[in-house]
Amino acid sequence: MNKIRKSIETNIRTLDSNQGIFFSKFGDNIASNNQSVLDIVIFALPILYVFTVLVSFLFGMRFDNFVIPLVFIPLLVIYILFRNSQKKVHIEERSLNGECIIFYFIFYMQLILNDTIAFSNSPSRWFLLLIILLVFFYTDRFTEYITIISILYTLNLILLLSFKSRVHLANDLINLFISYPIVLLCALFVCQIRCAQALNNFALTTESSHDKLTGLLNKGAAQKAVAEYFAQKNPSESCAVLSIDADKFKNVNDLLGHKAGDVVLAGIGLALRDSFRVDDIIARNGGDEFLVVMKGINSANKLDATCRRIQKNISSIKVPGGWEFTCSIGIVVDNFGTGFDKLFSMADDALYECKIRGRNCFAEWKTYEALPDERPAIIVGVTDSHLGFMDRLDFLKKDYNLVRAKSGRAVLNMISQYGESVKVVILDLDIQKMTAENTLQYLSLRPNFKNVKIMAVSSGSEAASAQSSDTAILVVPMDSDEASLKDSISTLITVN
Repeated sequence: MNKIRKSIETNIRTLDSNQGIFFSKFGDNIASNNQSVLDIVIFALPILYVFTVLVSFLFGMRFDNFVIPLVFIPLLVIYILFRNSQKKVHIEERSLNGECIIFYFIFYMQLILNDTIAFSNSPSRWFLLLIILLVFFYTDRFTEYITIISILYTLNLILLLSFKSRVHLANDLINLFISYPIVLLCALFVCQIRCAQALNNFALTTESSHDKLTGLLNKGAAQKAVAEYFAQKNPSESCAVLSIDADKFKNVNDLLGHKAGDVVLAGIGLALRDSFRVDDIIARNGGDEFLVVMKGINSANKLDATCRRIQKNISSIKVPGGWEFTCSIGIVVDNFGTGFDKLFSMADDALYECKIRGRNCFAEWKTYEALPDERPAIIVGVTDSHLGFMDRLDFLKKDYNLVRAKSGRAVLNMISQYGESVKVVILDLDIQKMTAENTLQYLSLRPNFKNVKIMAVSSGSEAASAQSSDTAILVVPMDSDEASLKDSISTLITVN
């Protein structure tokens, strides 16, 4: 007996630990499944009621109180009204468990009342036959099963002693006491099997979908998760795509060895898991590159704080040699329902801005409204102090979409988004938030940007540096008149 008791205690402790993981990971699915099963059970009640009556007459059982079995009918009506109200008012999945157990409790009390009052002169059958089904119909923790089953058995005992005829009381009490531990043992075994199967399936799924080193989604699983999200996403829902790169990671592997590199990658994985929400898509995209898709972005300030937290956590990764690690982050925030492929490409372009600026930083880009028509675009990056220059470009509006960018970053952002539609970029050399010098450097080094034709507009001494750049094909004075600008742009456009 001692061995049996210790075995049961060990099983219960193990089960309690497994159930904590099981319910934390699958809580919403469990609640939804409980609701679906209850839908089936509740509409089977009339059939069960008819079956009860037929069997009762078949075995010559007499109704001592015919009203009690009819409680099935109001129970069904109450459930239908409840389900209709659910359609009008959103209820969290996990809160449905409470409603489910209330209905099951009423159902089993109905069976107890049938056995003890409606059939007081017949042996008890229905409760003892059907109580075991609770474990299969309703998924819950083993401790909850103990509580619910114990309460029902206690109420059954009280009603048996109060209403059951003496002829059948002794036999019913014996059956009640014998069935109680059997039902609890069945509940224990069902919970063990249910948890073990679910956690094994989860482990297999995790192993095939997650990168072992970082614990993040692998590339294949990330592609699937991203495709599912963008397929069902409301176009008006904001989201952000982040491309994250460990700065100079090759040096870590070359100088400290691959074990140190693995420590860094595992640390980055931990930093990313700690920095984002559970429902965000976080993946290792290959090597030292990481991808994050943030769903339902509400505040750019929170995004900035998240990036700073990531950089702080990564800088605290410790490996032999006292190295300090940094990362660069390219971000694109989308408010216009843009597809993932375009957003990822833009995030990668934003990441390259970080490399131009010296790494260990983040560049936040965004999507702009689509061009209004199929005409090619000319992007004009001009400061507020030189807005008068824009008026002299009105002649371009007939054949081109003229789009103003307020900073060097916005110029690059727009080129990345509009792609081949951009024919010319007109760049004010006084522009800030990524200087003209850095912007030109970016355009000269980034392969998919190198073919963009650029007219640099100078208000003074910047002309010489721009003229020496391989990228700026043409430099014109800021005070050029409309005729000169028209000739310069025509020449620029016709250059191969």
